Amino acid sequence: MTRAVCQAVHIDLVIQKVLKGLAMPTGDLPREAGWPEGFDVRMDGVDVAFRAHVRRRHAMIAEAAA
Repeated sequence: MTRAVCQAVHIDLVIQKVLKGLAMPTGDLPREAGWPEGFDVRMDGVDVAFRAHVRRRHAMIAEAAA
């Protein structure tokens, strides 16, 4: 992970709230795994309501085409 992501994400809070305490911080895992420069990660955050809207729209288009 880049330094910015590591600084922006509250790891302990994610572990506590999202992962329900079923994880632990790993330290510098990419470096330990042989990636001293780290690697790029794409993080998409799509709003659930937007995703539902898109699915409804696709269903309407498919129904109109049938």
